[in-house]
Amino acid sequence: MPGGFPTPSSKTTESASCRHSRRMCRICQEEASCCSRGRRTLCLTTPVTFPTLLDEEYAVRQESFFYYLFGVKEVGCYACIDIDKEEITLFIPTPVLAHKIFMVVYDKGDFEKMYGTRTEYVKDMEMVVEKMGTKKIYVNYGKNSDSGLTTLVPEEKWMEKYPVDKDAVHPILCECRVIKSPQEIEIMRVAAKAGVECHLEAMKHCRPGVLESYVLSKLESYGKENYNTDIQPYLGIVASGMGAATLHYRLNDKLIEENELILCDCGQLIQGYASDITTTFPSNGKFTPEQK
Repeated sequence: MPGGFPTPSSKTTESASCRHSRRMCRICQEEASCCSRGRRTLCLTTPVTFPTLLDEEYAVRQESFFYYLFGVKEVGCYACIDIDKEEITLFIPTPVLAHKIFMVVYDKGDFEKMYGTRTEYVKDMEMVVEKMGTKKIYVNYGKNSDSGLTTLVPEEKWMEKYPVDKDAVHPILCECRVIKSPQEIEIMRVAAKAGVECHLEAMKHCRPGVLESYVLSKLESYGKENYNTDIQPYLGIVASGMGAATLHYRLNDKLIEENELILCDCGQLIQGYASDITTTFPSNGKFTPEQK
């Protein structure tokens, strides 16, 4: 890696997620709002995948709470935590074998190897939850104070036979995420370092006569090549001249001219954590007195 700073391994993410799950369980065990007697199960879900067109799939970023607790990148999954035993069960869609012709298809064994977690199919979720001796189900229901969006919660028909608590877990999970673990701090440092290096790469390739999209492509490809980033945290911006005056400039299609200021707003997403960096630099590599 450039600078000798290693990208956190998937093993680091998995172990951190397990620690997050255990911490959440222990707080739930102590909280008065979660102290009802009997086996308690927390059920979570992820966004379903977008419709596929033949062999085309769309990039989807994992729901943050789900990733925090389980470290699982794939969407369309469910998961349950036995709060009392601190045991996790991951539920995945039943694989369609015909899809193996044109895409990678994972089964239960593959998920267990990747994440070290007991894995079952979504169709068997009702049976598994019942065998756990569940007496009450908790779901992570709450509103994001910034966006106003509410979390996605499982609403399976079979859950109606259990008492479902929508209030207790969300504030506990939010509080857990406030204080970062050493593993999370390491990942955040790598995300920040990757973002800085990508901006420096953009500066190296910026010059009059190239398109804004060319500079953006060099930035994003550097992240893919050196940090294995498979999705951007947000749509990147490389705005030259008057384009830099637009708050969320999205075109990135203008030809860069002499002595223009370039506003570059791009970040890198590393294992669920995003850096967000904005830099301004001259198109020909040297600030004019007026630009200074």
